[in-house]
Amino acid sequence: NSKLKTQNSKLKTQNSKLITEPLTTETDQKMLPNFQFCLVFLFLLLSENVFSQIRYLPVNKNIQKVNIIPWLDLIIDENKNVDFSEALNNEELWTQNLQTDLSFPPQNDRHWVRLGITSDDDEEYIFELAYPHIAKYKWCTRKEGRVNTLDWQGDNFPFNHRRGSHPNFIHNIWLEKQDSIEIFILFDQEGQELPLIMNVYTENSFLEEENSKRLFHGMSIGVNFFVAIALLGLFLTFRYRFLFYQSMISFSSILYVLSDEGYGFMYLWSKSPWMNGLSRPLFLGLISIFSVLFTINFLKYSPRSRLVKVLIGVLIIYVVFMLFVHPFQWLEIDNEENIGIVILSFLVFSFLLTAINICLCLHKIVKERSADAIVLLLIFAVTCFVLLSRVFRIQDLISPNYITEHPGIVGMSLHITLIGMYLFYRSFVRAGETRKIRLQLAKEKQAAAESLMMSLNNERERISMDIHDSLSSLLSAAKMNLEAAKSTFPQSNDIENSISIFEKIDQSLKVISHNLMPSTLKQFGLVEEIRSMIKSYKEAGSMKIKFEYFGMEKRLKEHVELELYHIISELLDNVRKHASASNVFIQLNSYDSHINLIIEDDGVGFVKSNIRKGARGLENIENRVKLLNGEVDFYSVPLKGTTVTIDIRI
Repeated sequence: NSKLKTQNSKLKTQNSKLITEPLTTETDQKMLPNFQFCLVFLFLLLSENVFSQIRYLPVNKNIQKVNIIPWLDLIIDENKNVDFSEALNNEELWTQNLQTDLSFPPQNDRHWVRLGITSDDDEEYIFELAYPHIAKYKWCTRKEGRVNTLDWQGDNFPFNHRRGSHPNFIHNIWLEKQDSIEIFILFDQEGQELPLIMNVYTENSFLEEENSKRLFHGMSIGVNFFVAIALLGLFLTFRYRFLFYQSMISFSSILYVLSDEGYGFMYLWSKSPWMNGLSRPLFLGLISIFSVLFTINFLKYSPRSRLVKVLIGVLIIYVVFMLFVHPFQWLEIDNEENIGIVILSFLVFSFLLTAINICLCLHKIVKERSADAIVLLLIFAVTCFVLLSRVFRIQDLISPNYITEHPGIVGMSLHITLIGMYLFYRSFVRAGETRKIRLQLAKEKQAAAESLMMSLNNERERISMDIHDSLSSLLSAAKMNLEAAKSTFPQSNDIENSISIFEKIDQSLKVISHNLMPSTLKQFGLVEEIRSMIKSYKEAGSMKIKFEYFGMEKRLKEHVELELYHIISELLDNVRKHASASNVFIQLNSYDSHINLIIEDDGVGFVKSNIRKGARGLENIENRVKLLNGEVDFYSVPLKGTTVTIDIRI
């Protein structure tokens, strides 16, 4: 705008000087007629640049895509007092555009553009306003003296108000051979930036480019959405917080690109124009916030460190700023100055958070030579280069291509894909490291448990031997003395009762000694001890017991055999006391990786919640199974029996 005004001012000054400066010399006066003719011609030529007639762009059925910016005439309506009648009829208001690319900074001026199009063929053309964030504009055409004006349309109105269903703004123009049309457009960007990107296509060339662009956008967004979902799945699997942050970055990036390319308004919030003003800064803010949180967590910064607390404070300030601007709009932004401040603030915050990410990576590289930090820094560099390619293209430093035309979606795709692949790799590496640590801890825990159980077994064996060797001998001696005294006092009933009590004590001590360390188990193993146990139950005649086993040719570890003996003994005792069962089936199988024990009965069954308070039988069994690093399952159906399944990992 300022360049155009300066240019026009210079041209007017030059014209004024050429007309008003006197001719002083005699030679000059002789040249006056020819020179005056040249002056008039030059004045008309220069005036054409200042007050130009409308220019006509020639098109035909063979064109592919024409940038119409160099063909435009402009009006900068600072006071917003130019109406369509003046714009259509007052040539003095118009100034030729002399630039290939045209963009207006955030300002409250209204902007008018016009051009003519003339066709060499009968053809339908597509006129595209390729910037999808025009607040509002009014379209007007003049053909053969007839003026046709459309209502306001743009991002301030629901999507269905548009003339065509497209992320950008398109208009169909039908021209017959040697036909022409004049187009006038009034833009009111309401203080926002206005990049003017306008193209004319034939209908076929527009559809070809549109299909190619949609395919590229669809594939990019689809791949990135898949990566985002996969990262979220990894988070649910491994529970690494940085995976959650990166999945949120991925989703926010997809939404930002959808809003930036115009698809968000087309598909997601087509009935909510207010969301257009919120979407891009909102998603950009979320990307920035989650990026810092991701870097902090992924590079293992301590959440209690002063640095992290300061960064969290910066993020909170950013969130508060976003709330003030969007969606509550507590900060008035209805004038050019405030809009500029808001936009500058968003850019500053985004730049600041990006710089923080880079500094965090550099800090880890310098301090710890972190490979993760190096990879992150390289990915940030690639993404920044892609985004800067648009600037290089505007400066004509590189040729146009898909990257320069769509830097947002290309940058997002590269960032999400590269970092997603690396996070997949790092997640599985960390999971492997975690598994190794857990396995080591489990081994140490198992070794400690086995050591404890061995100590307990040794103590049981010692107590059993003490009972058998010491107490049993003392009881036998006391019994013999009483029997000797009985011959002296044959009529004493007290002596007879004492002898009977000593016999019961001796039997109880033998049972206790056997339970502490069964001699059969110690000498012959678990299978023989179970057989001995079954034989005693058969002699009592209370129930029938069937025993099967597999893979028990080799003895198990002593503490495993002893605990299994106590478990089986406890279960059979429960069946005898409470189940009223007639038949019991015991199956013991030993495999390379685990031991499986199944005990079934056809008794009355039980409901675990109905077991009387204070009963410790099942709890003792569960505790013994846990000590063996195993699992137990009680399945009982009232009046149909109970099945207990125990699996012990070796």
